[in-house]
Amino acid sequence: MPRRSRNLEPGNYYHLYNRGNNRQNIFFERDNYLYFLKQFRYYIAEGTAHVIAYCLMPNHYHILIYLRDDSLSAAMHRFTMSYTNAINRRYQRCGSLFQGRFQTLHVDSDNYLLHLTRYIHLNPVTAGFVKKPEDWEFSSYHEYVGIRRGTLPKLEYVSEQIGTHADYHQFVTLPDTIPLHSIQHRLFFLSKSGTRCLQGTWSLKLKRVPADACDNCGECYLSDDVIGELLERAEDAMAQRAGLNQRQQYRG
Repeated sequence: MPRRSRNLEPGNYYHLYNRGNNRQNIFFERDNYLYFLKQFRYYIAEGTAHVIAYCLMPNHYHILIYLRDDSLSAAMHRFTMSYTNAINRRYQRCGSLFQGRFQTLHVDSDNYLLHLTRYIHLNPVTAGFVKKPEDWEFSSYHEYVGIRRGTLPKLEYVSEQIGTHADYHQFVTLPDTIPLHSIQHRLFFLSKSGTRCLQGTWSLKLKRVPADACDNCGECYLSDDVIGELLERAEDAMAQRAGLNQRQQYRG
C-alpha cells in the first residue's frame, strides 16, 4: 500500500484521517469523543491548524484542517500519544490504539473543499449509524446548519461557499447535489494486469462498492475525492478516444 505524501505546507487545506488498530474502535463511550476533541483543540487547533470540518466515527475519524505552521507531524504525534495513553489507562488496555500514523490528503480547490465537507458530514449516514447527519452528535454538521454554536470548526473559511444554514442542509441532504461517484465508496487494489493508475506509477484494479455494502474497513488508500477526480479524468480520456475513433471511421 503506497504511503501518502508528507509534504505539508502551511497555508493549505488537508484532510486528516486514521482508524483503529486492527479495525477496532477508538471510541468506546460518549466521554471518549469529547475528550478526543478537547485534546485535538489543545494540541492542534489552538496553534498548528484551524479545524474546518470533522466527524468522529466509532473506529475512525475525518478532520479537515487549514494548516497554519509546519509543526503538524510533531503536534499530531503528541496528540495521538495523549489520547492513546488516556484510553489505555481508562480501559486497562495496552499497545497501539491507531493503525499507524495519521493519513493526509491535500485539498487543492474550493470545489474539492466544499464537497469534502459534505462527504465528512455524511459519514454516519453512509455507515448506517443514523438516517440524518444532524442525528450524529460527533461532527461539525451541527455548526454548519446552526444547531450548535461550537467554536472548534472555523466556518469562515467556507462561509461564502456554503451560504445560509438552510442552503448547506439542502446541499448535504439532497442526493442530486453532486455526482453519485462522489459519495460511493470505492476500493483500489493492486492489479496483476499491469494497468497503470491515472496518477502515475501504481498498477491498479478498480472495484466499486455501494455505500450500503461498505463496512468502513478503512482499506481505501485513495479517498472518494481523489477517486472521483481519477474517474473524471478517465471519462474524459474515454470520450476523447471515442471521438477519435468516430473521426477515423468517418475518414475510412
